[in-house]
Amino acid sequence: MKDCDLDNETKEIIEAIYPDVALVDINFTFRSGIELTQQICRRIPRVKVVILSAFPMTTKLFQAMKQEAAAYLSKAFPPRN
Repeated sequence: MKDCDLDNETKEIIEAIYPDVALVDINFTFRSGIELTQQICRRIPRVKVVILSAFPMTTKLFQAMKQEAAAYLSKAFPPRN
């Protein structure tokens, strides 16, 4: 497993290690997770992208699934008091 935060670093790592799965946050630091998903699916179609989000299903997540994301996972957080 490799954690990366910078946009170019992400692409370089994915192209270097060809992971089976890439976990992509919908609110990626430097770019939309949807755009990153699209690029990964286009450049390396065998990599399955799983979109992560702290928010419930939204239009953005449907857009991500249209970009051929393999799945969506909610980052469930307990409510804060």
